Amino acid sequence: MKYANMIFNGVITTNDAKGISLMNIGEPAQILAIDAIYDSMEIPKEDRIDIDYYDLDTYNGEYALLPINLMFAYLKYFMKEDVIFSPKIIPVFLGIAIHDRNLSKESVQLLRNYAPVGCRDEFTLKLMQRYQIPAYLFGCITLTFPKRIQTPHMQKTFFIDVPIAVEKHIPRELMENAEYLSHMYYGRTQDLCNGNLRDWAKNRIDQYRNEATLIVTSRFHAALIGIASGIPTILVLNTLIDKYRWIKKFIPIYTPENFDKIDWNPHPVSFEELKEQMRKLAVTRIKETYYKYSYLLDVSQSIESEMTTDIDKLQGNVYDGFSYYEHARKYIEAHWNKDTKITYSMWGLGKTAVDLYQYIMSNYPNAKLNKVFDAQHIVFQGIQSEDPGKIVNDDDFVFVTSTQACYPAEYYFKT
Repeated sequence: MKYANMIFNGVITTNDAKGISLMNIGEPAQILAIDAIYDSMEIPKEDRIDIDYYDLDTYNGEYALLPINLMFAYLKYFMKEDVIFSPKIIPVFLGIAIHDRNLSKESVQLLRNYAPVGCRDEFTLKLMQRYQIPAYLFGCITLTFPKRIQTPHMQKTFFIDVPIAVEKHIPRELMENAEYLSHMYYGRTQDLCNGNLRDWAKNRIDQYRNEATLIVTSRFHAALIGIASGIPTILVLNTLIDKYRWIKKFIPIYTPENFDKIDWNPHPVSFEELKEQMRKLAVTRIKETYYKYSYLLDVSQSIESEMTTDIDKLQGNVYDGFSYYEHARKYIEAHWNKDTKITYSMWGLGKTAVDLYQYIMSNYPNAKLNKVFDAQHIVFQGIQSEDPGKIVNDDDFVFVTSTQACYPAEYYFKT
């Protein structure tokens, strides 16, 4: 049996030759953390394989153990209702996040089969407990990144996808040597470093570790990478949602009501004992799973014929599995006329926005994206994002396409 890691080169958003994808450094950062765990276990390179995210249900190579540490919804292949792994893959749930309040019988059975389930946030832990699935709170595997050895001599602040509302509170001296970056990339994989997201993420993480004296960010994994690396880190959010809450154990979390109270000179966090416990727990889970399955599956692999299962029949339609996309698509089909000129806006830019834009563009040629609203400075489809506060004066049909935008949207649209 092989030790596997997942390769993920972004959410594919087009079917043409351009190969445009929406990518987030957070996913490959977790892959790099698993690589480091395997290195610490001294797993030989010849015993390791990569399995593409889009092949998880059709993989038909050697039996493989695969640590899983990401949002469970990403594993719902587009229109599929439930997560499906190839029979050749044995998942180890190290730190997953689930944002659905209800689980199907199939998902519950899958999680029970491979319990205990490591949870990335407390909501997921409580959900597992509701369904009586053995579980524990692990946080994110990126917290196991090593603390950097040296601190840069030159002051440099990295502002990573910072909310617009924070900018007026930033001290002038921090702006003198600052760099604005994003953890999102919308483009072609081959245009990245060495043509893959994994190397792009590694280079960016190395940049933080070698140059940053302060990180200011709204991004989950940017904050965790900074905390783990011993870089002073400030986490600023428009809305505090569940997946961030446990980070308060390490650093303060600032939201609009206390942006004026931000401590702009924070100290690095040291938690090396906990970090080592997390590493040991991950290693133990991997070893125990390997020992449980390796002998019987190695024997099975040696005896099995070359006949392959027709897994394609399980694949179903390929498209976005997030429920919001489906609700929006059904609403559009019921209320929009393909011959009518329609202008619309989007609030919250991410995978759902990209998928919905692609669907509308392909099926409603007279519909035009007029404005985009986001708390970060983002250019989407050639349109510069605007502050969501301006949305109250907008007459377009507005799609709210991100989790963080849902809460303020309820307020805006009621008033």
